[in-house]
Amino acid sequence: NFDGSGLEKITDYQALTLLPRWSPDGGKLSFVSYIGNNSDSYLLNLATKQRTVLTNFPGLNMPSDWSNDGKRILTVLTRDGNNNVYDLDVETRAVRQLTHGPAIDVSPSWSPDGSEIVFFSNRSGAPQLFVMDSNGRNVRRITFDGSYNTSPQWSPVNDTIVYVGVVDGRFQLFTVSARGGSSTQLTYGSEDSLGPSWSPDGRYIVFTRRQGGTESICIINSNGLNFRLVGGLGGGVTAKNPSWSPFLDMY
Repeated sequence: NFDGSGLEKITDYQALTLLPRWSPDGGKLSFVSYIGNNSDSYLLNLATKQRTVLTNFPGLNMPSDWSNDGKRILTVLTRDGNNNVYDLDVETRAVRQLTHGPAIDVSPSWSPDGSEIVFFSNRSGAPQLFVMDSNGRNVRRITFDGSYNTSPQWSPVNDTIVYVGVVDGRFQLFTVSARGGSSTQLTYGSEDSLGPSWSPDGRYIVFTRRQGGTESICIINSNGLNFRLVGGLGGGVTAKNPSWSPFLDMY
């Protein structure tokens, strides 16, 4: 829940399982698991607990972001030997390649109207953020502050993109407009801030805060204020990779 209460275990596959992403209706989760000794992607029906395969190509299969109509998922595959972004049809499981070439293209996220996609790429030499049209065309770079920028997530309500950058050897959260321009730093300190996810109303950001060997779930306002710790399991147990549900009170 929003306040960190109501923790519930929903998978028990005896295999590494990570990177959950909610469907827009809140009824399903996409995720990555090594159930078959490969990083395949799956779909979990939360009501029935039925698990089905989304993609199981050789190499990396990483679902990243659902379209607002729930019909497509932006996915990263390495089936051709390179990290590229694909558009996955949830019903047919057909994939359409959107990026091409030897660069690492990962972490795609839809714009609110589905017409554009932000992603991270090293095609310019250093890891930076790029925006492209939903058909893979008209690629343009939007971050120029900092030498390492990754993990973008497009706000569900406007053109603001939250992402992870590096400052003095630490990962911190920033925002930047999808149209480019100067970035705004949201988090500070000696801890690493990773894996941001927007609340459905765009007012809050949930993320992983890592200090030493401890990883916990934290929330800040979209302007970086009002930091609070909401999910730490203690005892050296990792809590990370949060994904906010379509409902404000649950992630």
